[in-house]
Amino acid sequence: MEVQLGDLTKKEANLSIFGGDAAILNVIQDELLESPSTKFAGVITKHPLTDEIWMRVVSTNPLKDIIKATSTAIEDTAELKKLLVSKIKVTEWNFALNVKYDKKTITDYYLAQNVNTSKKKLINPLKKNLKKQTPNF
Repeated sequence: MEVQLGDLTKKEANLSIFGGDAAILNVIQDELLESPSTKFAGVITKHPLTDEIWMRVVSTNPLKDIIKATSTAIEDTAELKKLLVSKIKVTEWNFALNVKYDKKTITDYYLAQNVNTSKKKLINPLKKNLKKQTPNF
């Protein structure tokens, strides 16, 4: 990604971003608009067939505000990543507990998948694999 600073005044900054993604800039735009010093923050794709994106910021100190908004967006994304990773681990652990302690749930799951087998044949292979599936905490 390449960023070029276009017009810069005391209260306005125009950026051209090449090789970036507008979604990332929309997150930064949201952060900018939460700041009381920001009067305007806009992001547009110059043309759908080019990879140039424009960003315009009007505030009391546009470059400082852009840097602050970018840092906040990075911190928020890191926090979201931690949350997602912890939820995925908890979900995997809960699934392993369901497999271990609730044989009816497993049977119902497989029956919902239209697996034609007896309950005894269905549960016995799962018992053998429980030790492999149960996470260590």
